[in-house]
Amino acid sequence: NGERWERILDEIIRRGLEITLLMETRVGDILRDAAILPKYRRAGVMHIYVGVEATNQEALDRFKKDVRCQDCVEAIRLINEHGMVTECSFVLGMPDDTPETIARTLELARHYNPDMPHFLHIAPWPYSDLYQELKDYLITRDYSKYNFVEPVVAPRAMSAEEISAAVIDCYRRYYLAKARDYLAEKDEYKRQYLLRSAQVMMSNSFLAKHLGLGQMPAEIRALFPPPKEKREKAVGG
Repeated sequence: NGERWERILDEIIRRGLEITLLMETRVGDILRDAAILPKYRRAGVMHIYVGVEATNQEALDRFKKDVRCQDCVEAIRLINEHGMVTECSFVLGMPDDTPETIARTLELARHYNPDMPHFLHIAPWPYSDLYQELKDYLITRDYSKYNFVEPVVAPRAMSAEEISAAVIDCYRRYYLAKARDYLAEKDEYKRQYLLRSAQVMMSNSFLAKHLGLGQMPAEIRALFPPPKEKREKAVGG
């Protein structure tokens, strides 16, 4: 309800609540609210996750996203333009994926330009619309692995190990380039938020455990400030 949402934003601003909000919403809602995005920022919305999932229209239609690729690009552009952190995900590991299609997804993800993308393995639960299409490609029915960071589907042209390596490579290549953009960010709050978030994701998160990102590439590690305890030890001598 766009009108109700705008009233909520207005009331947060009027009361001067000084809160910080992370929100998850739909691409269509961002396009609908293009004219009031300054209110988002004034009300404390600093981080927005939008559902993108794919960089080609055929995949979006298969995922029943009811959105166009150009709409996804525009929504992320608008959020970036208004100084908020953009987060989204791209799903990999469909039966027809190949190293070439994954490289293309990475290339288009760079075109979309989110601050914090996730490259996720498809995980078709038995109740999902995609299950019947993908069930013959399942390599496990251990549902503890249906967490989007472990492969449960093997594409026709790739092994589970190859699709996992490709996903890890997407993270490394995207964030290696993006970390430099973080450092160039002029908004001090957003710059520190992005640097700390990426540092946690690569070193301590669920993704780090399952995707082997715990060993941060030296090129990226050099861009980040040392953890707080190391800074304090250095100061304390």
